Amino acid sequence: MKMTQPRKCVLFLSLVLFMLLANICASAQVSVLTQHNDNQRTGANLSETTLNTSSVNVNQFGLLFRMPVDDQVYASPLYVANLNIAGGTRNVVYVATVNNTIYAFDADKGGTALWSRNFNNGGRPTSHTEVGTGGLCTTYTDYTGNIGIVGTPVIDAPTNTMYFVARTVESGGTFQRLRAIDITTGNDRASASSVAIGANGFDVVSQNQRPALTLSQGIVYIAWSSFCDFGPYHGFVMGYDASTFQQVHVFNDTPSGTQAGIWQAGQGANVDSNGDLYFMTGNGTFDGGSNFGESFLKLNPSTGLGLQDWFTPSDFSNMNAGDRDLGSAGALLIPNTSLIVGGGKDGIFYLLNTNGMGHEVANDTQIVQKFQATFVHNGCATLHIHGSPVYWDSNSNGRVIYVWGENDFLRQFQFNGSTFNTSAIHTSTMTAATCGMPGCMLSVSANGAATGSGVLWANCVLSGDANHGTVPGIFRAFNADDVGSELWDSQQNAARDNCSNYSKYSYPVVANGKAYLGSFGTAGNNSGQLCVYGLLPSEGPFGGTPAAIPGTVMAENYDTGGQGVAYNVTSVNGTANGYRSDGVDLEAATAPATGNDLGWTTAGQWFRYTVNVATAGTYTVSILVTAPAAVADAFHISNSSGTNLSGTVAVPASGGWQNWVTVTATVTLPAGTQTLTLNQDTAGWNIDSMAFALSSAPVDINAGGPTTGSFVADTDFNGGATINHANTIDLSGVANPAPMAVYQSARVTATIGAGTTFSYTIPSFTAGSGHTVRLHFAETFWTAAGQRVFNVSINGTQVLTNFDIFATAGATNKAVIQQFSTTANGSGQIVIQFTTVTNKALISGIEIH
Repeated sequence: MKMTQPRKCVLFLSLVLFMLLANICASAQVSVLTQHNDNQRTGANLSETTLNTSSVNVNQFGLLFRMPVDDQVYASPLYVANLNIAGGTRNVVYVATVNNTIYAFDADKGGTALWSRNFNNGGRPTSHTEVGTGGLCTTYTDYTGNIGIVGTPVIDAPTNTMYFVARTVESGGTFQRLRAIDITTGNDRASASSVAIGANGFDVVSQNQRPALTLSQGIVYIAWSSFCDFGPYHGFVMGYDASTFQQVHVFNDTPSGTQAGIWQAGQGANVDSNGDLYFMTGNGTFDGGSNFGESFLKLNPSTGLGLQDWFTPSDFSNMNAGDRDLGSAGALLIPNTSLIVGGGKDGIFYLLNTNGMGHEVANDTQIVQKFQATFVHNGCATLHIHGSPVYWDSNSNGRVIYVWGENDFLRQFQFNGSTFNTSAIHTSTMTAATCGMPGCMLSVSANGAATGSGVLWANCVLSGDANHGTVPGIFRAFNADDVGSELWDSQQNAARDNCSNYSKYSYPVVANGKAYLGSFGTAGNNSGQLCVYGLLPSEGPFGGTPAAIPGTVMAENYDTGGQGVAYNVTSVNGTANGYRSDGVDLEAATAPATGNDLGWTTAGQWFRYTVNVATAGTYTVSILVTAPAAVADAFHISNSSGTNLSGTVAVPASGGWQNWVTVTATVTLPAGTQTLTLNQDTAGWNIDSMAFALSSAPVDINAGGPTTGSFVADTDFNGGATINHANTIDLSGVANPAPMAVYQSARVTATIGAGTTFSYTIPSFTAGSGHTVRLHFAETFWTAAGQRVFNVSINGTQVLTNFDIFATAGATNKAVIQQFSTTANGSGQIVIQFTTVTNKALISGIEIH
């Protein structure tokens, strides 16, 4: 059945003008308004200046944040640059789910959706259990849950309108509706915002709206296949006036036959410069007259979407019998030519002249070219093409296309302007998932044709078969000049970059320095997410300013920089509850806690915090925690060198996940900006905050000498005498030495001989507080070992026995530092005693922190 409508020349010229203006601005910001970037379906963004073969690697590139959605994501994301939305100008990424929900997210920051709206219309989506059974499937599992919005929407930028098809069950009846909404608000368009889809022979239950929608010359085109070949169904294409939603075209590819669905692995129609549309059909009736299963079709809108030309492989009968759909993937209109190329489950590429497609001839000798593009490996049985080919015209290789069939290697074919080199010029070093469907979905980004700028992106199955199930995915990036070189993949640092389960037939979208990938989330629980990748930020304080100490450090305000840099987690809950967009496990905290708490603790996880310590000293840290059951050795706090500052901290049983208690620890910190790490040693507790209070200031004493730098003049001593000199002291052998002047003076015993002593009693510490004691020495008189030997004790514990400065340093006039941990006595004092063994005991400087 066909319905006619005159071409809308004025609107077409307006769209052409808009496209020209858009191209002028492309170098600034890129929008992706339709599946695979354009209506030729090249899959290419040629204005990408940030992501290239130098910047896309595991050290510089990775997952920035995740944005959770309410169900699985089959549709490819769409992207609008510089959109006036939510009170500002933003880059916006749109996500559609099979729960009939559309989300608009800030494409650069993530976080809570700018808006989201569900289109179930008071009903619900179709369930996979309600379709497909009775065809080739006993139980239909091509979808594993809801079947709502599946085909990728399309956006009309001049009117800020998004078009999509929502599938619902309402009061027991199934509906498919074309919807039009304002992309800035999610609200219905002011007029003609919804229309129920129908046509003669169209079964609303059995027709599967899988391909992306297409907008061309003011008409929205929609195509359908089926669920597991369960009928009655046909390959339908319908056109609706984008402004009025009047149905203006209907095409049925098997009006007197059956089947011939338009699947195309989610790809939309190809549209040439004349506005003619191209589709590839699957198994179904073929007679060369009115029924066109297993065919390339060219449809002309000016003749009511009439069939203008077609090609059918001569092996169509065997293809039908073997379920070898030609239309398992979409086609590619090769830019600046009259040629179209595509292939299906046989892995054969057919190159056709759109000015004479060739119809059906024995052995296909009438067409431009036919060649085997994919091959079987790993003992597997199939070599299907599901991911449509993508195109790049590069300085290094000229015009090339890329395809990655199931069970095969990624292949790069060179095009000379007329035909292809049938041997791939480059292949990947790995195949797609072994004996699994559907191969990989590809996109390409580059800065024009520049060598080194091209990146080939692939959304692939990691393991298993996605044909009838939910399986893990892997996101890969290759050098588009030579796909034998993989630049990065999401398993190289899986803890940081993994996007969970594979989103079937969803193509990566790359725009303005970021890559966007849909995900099925967790199998069986109707979850989904959008993963956003880009250049990794360097570590820095959350909010840009280090947390002040003394003060409170909120657990959720760990540094920016991502997995492996600012934090290390073994898994994420995918939500971060809107406060942080990295998926780290946060939840809203209840009083007396504030903000969000950090939960789902696991041994080996850690979080870094950049802080600014106003005053060096010993701090008491009051930590707000909770745990249903007591956790011994729950965590510890360390510095940037990995030194355990707090010792292990236990969390007592608080009676629930939001019943908060305070535990304390003691740490000694130098002044200035530094990084502290919260190390999770045992699971089973949550943390809200860490409050640092100064318990004692540091003590630096220049023994026997005057004030020098942070070292105060000699004080708190008992007995002994002083010496000083001008010797040059070698400080190179010690870490963090005192100023040289400290080593040029000393306190010594007043007389020579074994048993003579002097001591320091240093007050004003908190009784029982922990401290680090550093003792500074330099031998400036004796030139051999054994001439000055003495013992040192701290609070009654001997820490140095028969200590010989010269023997330890190995030379005269060379600094030596000995460091110890101690605890202030019950009077809040640290007592250090020096006892001579040979000659005179000596000390040049004392630090207590």
